[in-house]
Order: sequence, then structure tokens, then C-alpha cells
Amino acid sequence: MKMNTKELTLEGSCRWVLREDFKDTIRRGGRAKFSWPTGAGGEPIGGEDVKRDWDKWSRTKVSEVTDSTLDVVFNTWAGNTDVSERGKVEKTLEGYYKDGYLDIDKFKNAVAKARVQRLSGVAGFIGIQGILAKVFFAPAIMEFFEIQ
Repeated sequence: MKMNTKELTLEGSCRWVLREDFKDTIRRGGRAKFSWPTGAGGEPIGGEDVKRDWDKWSRTKVSEVTDSTLDVVFNTWAGNTDVSERGKVEKTLEGYYKDGYLDIDKFKNAVAKARVQRLSGVAGFIGIQGILAKVFFAPAIMEFFEIQ
């Protein structure tokens, strides 16, 4: 199943999907373009009631999707990066489908991997900041204030 990522790219750009553009696209109305995934029998994933509630909500509510949620979604198909190639995105999205239907287990695994990538990035950033503080800033402050 071919996925269209054209609307996620900058105007005139055909190669790149940017994290911030993805977030803006979703917040501007990506919900209206979302088509509910179906199971092998053609029934909506989660049941007809859930789909009906989604349809009602998406037509009537305007809500802010959090950055962390959009980051996890972006990371499921782009990895822990701010820019992804369109071909890579389309190939990854196609991998979530089996016989034309969304494979929930593959998607759940991708979400778990994206969360681990995001958390490891945050942990690495904090760790580097701690090392910098101990190696550079703490000795400078101790010397400046003459702390023994």
C-alpha cells in the first residue's frame, strides 16, 4: 500500500520530510485526512464504536497534539532525527501493512522502538551535560569563588 507523504514536505520539496513540518501538518488538519485502519475482515480496528467516536471528535474538536506524542509518531518512521528522506518514510510506512491492512503488532513495535530512541537521546543529552558540568564548569566555579 503506497502512502502519500507529499503533504508532509515543504512546498516545492520532494525529498525531505521535516519533523517541524510534520507537526504543523498534523496540527493544521491531519485528522481530517486520516483514514481509519481496518482489520483483515474489513472491520475498523478497535471496533465500529471507536471509529464513530473518532469521526465525531475529529469533525468537532480542535485540540493541540503534544510535542512528545508527535515526536513518537515521527520517530516510528524516521528514527531519532529531525529530517527524513521521503523514500525511507514511504518504505517504513509500507512495512506496517500486510495484505493491504495495518499490522498492529508491527506498528506497536515501531512505537516502542521510537520511544526507546527518544529516551536514549534525552538520557545521552543529560549525561553529556553532567559530564561537561563536572569537567569544565565545576572547577571553574570553584577556582573563581576560591572554594576548597
